[in-house]
Amino acid sequence: SVAVAWQVYQITHSPLDLGLTGLALFAPGIFFMLAAGHVADRYDRRWVILACYVVQALCTIALLTFALHGIARVWPIYAVLLGIGLGRGLGSGLGRALVGALAGGLDRGGLGLRPGGGCEGEGRGGERGDREGGDSGEGPVTARG
Repeated sequence: SVAVAWQVYQITHSPLDLGLTGLALFAPGIFFMLAAGHVADRYDRRWVILACYVVQALCTIALLTFALHGIARVWPIYAVLLGIGLGRGLGSGLGRALVGALAGGLDRGGLGLRPGGGCEGEGRGGERGDREGGDSGEGPVTARG
């Protein structure tokens, strides 16, 4: 993004246009935040994330083409940056949702944490309770004195 900002500044010599490059990358993430949640619930996340990565790759190739062949106006650069921002905005939210779905059943660091919070064995004897004379795993764990 620094190279793109430098290219825009070389074309326009305007600090405002330089700032608009950051806005073009950042704004779609804000506008598509809610849409990313809807898409994550409605469609297969793997394919949507793949589509977001393809859009970002195509936009990066377009930026490379602009840099190699030279460009006199900045609006095509802003359009491509909006495409990258769109891919980032949808892809990052979906990526976090996908990781959460994949890691939902995993043992997190040996702590036995469940996705909904709490610990495995909470409210029952569990392994430790059985080894130390706890109850049979039915009902709450009680202190023995």
